[in-house]
Amino acid sequence: MNSIFTDNPDYNPATNTYDIRTSVYPSTLLSNFAPNAFVFDGVACASLEGFLQSLKVQDCNRQQEICALVGGRAMRAGRRYDWKSEQILYWRAKPYSRLSPDYQQLLRAAFRACYEQNPDYRAALATTVGMKLDHSIGKNDSTQTVLTVAEFTGILTQLRDRGWSDNPGYISCRNLRVSRSLSAGRILVRRGNRLSSRM
Repeated sequence: MNSIFTDNPDYNPATNTYDIRTSVYPSTLLSNFAPNAFVFDGVACASLEGFLQSLKVQDCNRQQEICALVGGRAMRAGRRYDWKSEQILYWRAKPYSRLSPDYQQLLRAAFRACYEQNPDYRAALATTVGMKLDHSIGKNDSTQTVLTVAEFTGILTQLRDRGWSDNPGYISCRNLRVSRSLSAGRILVRRGNRLSSRM
């Protein structure tokens, strides 16, 4: 067991589950509130929360403003907009039905952009290899939230365990995971619970 999980309040050794919910590492970086900046579809996003809350807004200028927010500020900005009555969200003025496959693809693409552009985010996610991910403070009803617990943990699990088929820098197998940051030219190698970084 990695020493960072010793007495970690988010880790349950009985179920081998990591609950992304507090201000303890790696939750600090895996939370959508974290200031993991990335560019998605030409739009600068200061955090995943900023991106997610911006989906409630049809106006492109206002959407970009919300994308530039982090944490609680982003969440509060999104609360002002009603999307639940029609179950429609927007990205760059394009409407997405909340329950549509296209919306799921949009979510995965945004998380992928954040993952690929943030080495610290990738490293934090790598520490949870072999664990089930949870987000007990999240919501499960997709008609009431732009990102359910299942969507959030499912996307992170896919990023962590399988990578993406069109990312040539990612190799995954049972006991060895190698992730090359193409921008930084670094390689993260995990064998069991040991993680090292190489140029």
